[in-house]
Amino acid sequence: MMRVSQRNEISPNADGVSNATRWECKLPSNGELRPVTALQLANIKADLHRYLRKKKTLVSPEFSAVVADVGAFTSAVVRYGFEKAFSQLPNVVPALSGRPFIEMAETIAEHHLRFVQGSQRALIRKSLLEAYIHAAGPEHVFGPLGQTRLVRALRRSAPRNFAAMLFSLHLFNVMAMAIQDEVRTKMPDVASFELYMLGVETICQGVVKTAVESEEKTEVDEAWAKAVAMAIDAQLLHIPLNPNQRQESTHVSGHKE
Repeated sequence: MMRVSQRNEISPNADGVSNATRWECKLPSNGELRPVTALQLANIKADLHRYLRKKKTLVSPEFSAVVADVGAFTSAVVRYGFEKAFSQLPNVVPALSGRPFIEMAETIAEHHLRFVQGSQRALIRKSLLEAYIHAAGPEHVFGPLGQTRLVRALRRSAPRNFAAMLFSLHLFNVMAMAIQDEVRTKMPDVASFELYMLGVETICQGVVKTAVESEEKTEVDEAWAKAVAMAIDAQLLHIPLNPNQRQESTHVSGHKE
């Protein structure tokens, strides 16, 4: 079984945008790290255009409202501190402040989800929890807030970068739900499937990075989120395949459809 290593930071680079994830795959046969190559990513991106060709949008309007709400909350954390920002949320039980961070994260996620109804709710909740857990440090989420790195991470990287990370996580979750069943049937083994999905996540990181960089506005509000969502759609849904491109794509495993 292939072991996967993710190196992901939300600290800003020179452009003020969070660094892209670097994915590496450790194969047990020789223990060497095997990166997803540029050619493999190009083939996967071509596949994605086909898999997603019937979709009109990848990011729902409800998610843009959630991102704006996340921006307001994380900005309040940076400005006033976590305890004060958290206490201002409606229906917050004071005793929660001493509970494990994961319980606080679930409360925050439910607050953001007040904009969302129906089938999108579970997927957006998953993305929200992943973002807060990643920023806090997965190894610390069952301890108190003070043991996490959430506040330090937000102050160091700014709410815009946290929102970009949330976009990346959610875009991958949307894509995985849309394509993974079909992709799984075309992969010769589990390791190839995992490597392929790593390529998809790397593409999501790059697409979001480009979309965020194209938006000059720095305040994370609903207009900013909608602009980023439109830029994501432009990259993944509205660019036709090269007519000279082979219809059979070679996957990261070397397997052809």
